[in-house]
Amino acid sequence: MLACIITLNGFAQSSDKLFNDLQHATSNTQRVQALVNLSKYYWYLNVDSSLYYAKKSTIIARVDGNPILISDAENAMGNTLSIIGNFSEALTHYQKSLELRTAQGDKEKIASVYNNIALLYLDKKEYLTSIENFRKAALIEGELNNHQQESDYIRRIGSIYSDLGTPNKALEYYISALNILYANDLSQYSGEIHNSIGTINEKMHNLDLALEHYQRALEAFQKIGNKSGISMALNNIGIIYNDKHDNAKALEYYTRSLEIARNMKDINGQATCLNNLGYIFSRINQLDKATSHYFESLKLSEEIKDAYSIANTKNNLANVFLAKKQFNLCEKYVTEALNSAKEIKATDIQEESYEIFSKLMASLGNYRRAYNYQFNVILLKDSLYNRQSNEKLLEVQAKFDLETKENEINLLKKDNQIKNLDLDRQVILQRALIISLMLALLLGIALFSNLRMKKKNNILLSNANHDMEITNQRLKESETNLQQLNATKDKFFSIIAHDLKNPFNAILGFSEILATNAEQEKISDIKEYSQALYTSAEKLFRLIENLLEWSRTQTGKIPFTPEYFLIDHLIHEEVDIQANLLQRKKISTQILSQDSIYAYADKTLIGTVIRNLIGNAIKFTQPGGKIWIATKVFNNQVEVAVTDNGVGIEEDKIPTLFSLESSYSTQGTWNEKGTGLGLIICKEFVKKNSGNLWVTSKVGKGSTFFFTLPAKLECENG
Repeated sequence: MLACIITLNGFAQSSDKLFNDLQHATSNTQRVQALVNLSKYYWYLNVDSSLYYAKKSTIIARVDGNPILISDAENAMGNTLSIIGNFSEALTHYQKSLELRTAQGDKEKIASVYNNIALLYLDKKEYLTSIENFRKAALIEGELNNHQQESDYIRRIGSIYSDLGTPNKALEYYISALNILYANDLSQYSGEIHNSIGTINEKMHNLDLALEHYQRALEAFQKIGNKSGISMALNNIGIIYNDKHDNAKALEYYTRSLEIARNMKDINGQATCLNNLGYIFSRINQLDKATSHYFESLKLSEEIKDAYSIANTKNNLANVFLAKKQFNLCEKYVTEALNSAKEIKATDIQEESYEIFSKLMASLGNYRRAYNYQFNVILLKDSLYNRQSNEKLLEVQAKFDLETKENEINLLKKDNQIKNLDLDRQVILQRALIISLMLALLLGIALFSNLRMKKKNNILLSNANHDMEITNQRLKESETNLQQLNATKDKFFSIIAHDLKNPFNAILGFSEILATNAEQEKISDIKEYSQALYTSAEKLFRLIENLLEWSRTQTGKIPFTPEYFLIDHLIHEEVDIQANLLQRKKISTQILSQDSIYAYADKTLIGTVIRNLIGNAIKFTQPGGKIWIATKVFNNQVEVAVTDNGVGIEEDKIPTLFSLESSYSTQGTWNEKGTGLGLIICKEFVKKNSGNLWVTSKVGKGSTFFFTLPAKLECENG
């Protein structure tokens, strides 16, 4: 099995220099900074020491009372606690640091805390919260014109989507990060992004594209003299040539990567390159060279105690000894590899070990054991597939189930309220009947007594009738609410029954084909089925996301945190997110916005509104069309208009766009489907932010969706 260099050089200061800085510090500022640096130095060497120096920095900072020092020390404490897995306490320290830095207005350090919080949530596998904090950090760096750092935060969001197995979404963010660098003449810092894009294309077997991006990564690393990056890029280029079966080129690039790693005394890099060279020598049947390279790689991996690389290299040695028919050595190394792989739960290494055992037993004529080992391979593959599938499905399903159950509970509560009203009505009618009988009796008595008693009884009767009228009016209102509630439930369950069925059918159908006929299908067919699976899953996710957003608006679960923000920045951000779809449909956009228009609203909710309106415009615009997004201020309100030159909306359909009971969904110009909930959600969100949403449209000419928000005009002063 090949290996790939993943990491670049980290913290490089020596401990001697750091202790010297602490010893010669003459102020609390210098002492705190030295302690923070020492804490950082010991992150991965000795966490107890790291925590000791971080705590000491907080003590000195608090005694000094300088909020800048306190915020730096609190941030350092958060870093160390996060590394040791104490996420709750780490978050508390990060929030203290963020509060102090916000009060100081130090935007660069605020962005740094958001980055640290994002990394913490990433370790907790709370990906959406991590992405949200990376976005906040990127936005601040963009405002400060720190475009290199802004690009890096966007790249990290792409890495999250890549790790989650959504390469298209990852590529959107990687390309956005690249655009920031190239637009600001910072292409020399694009190496890591090109490397990441190359890795995605390599996994998707787009070898030519992968090679192109690895070569661009190499050029970028060479421009800034990043030797670790150069070594990494050379090794990755070698892997592509290996996949292309160009052994000569692969050997050339692996050798160049190894030379740089040796000059840098990078043990991990050397071990990786030696392993990859051994793989090539094994493939071209130079088994002695393969053996010597593998042994050298193994020695280095054992030196740095890299358990995964040790197990991988031992499997590679076992394969070579199997080819040499040195069966005892083969069995020795594959046994050690399998045992190590089980300890570290490396399923891919275990699978390869069982494959080697199966071949070894077959070579020895023990076909029963060979079959048993091959059966273990199948079990591991099934286990890995099921675990990965279940993890992703359970994450989506759990969220959907939670929101659905909450909504069902609220619906049941409303049903119970209506039933109680019905019971109250019956009681009131019974009481009214009794009162009427009593009044009739009193009326008879009054006829025999005096006229004044008759008048009193008439007053009582009048009051009772008035009460009955009020009760009947309330019952009518309850019946109206019941009808609306039933219509809402009917629409909701209709969407679930109809729109969830199609993507699930597609997923089940194509996955059944892949599960039962994968070995007989052509690679091109498998890719087609996989793309269809991905498309169906993506549609399903969008549908569930819309349903959850709608249900949250109905149950009041959406948090509302208004703030001042630049509306044009948010528009640009949402357009960038949909850049890939705009490019695919060849639709151009033009943003007509005044500078420094601040809106006062919940930024997250309004982002959803803008994203939905742009998505609708894309959906109903023909390929090659155009979308305009304009903003203006009047009467202390921001007006945003999203205009397209698409198919337009029939006049009699416009009143139904924002009503769940009568809403409808039509197909887009590429047969895109929707749920009919998007505009309803937009209407709710704009209304929640004290604004209004409306539309004008002409069939064949296009549509314009307008919405307003409270505004505040300010000038940016840096």
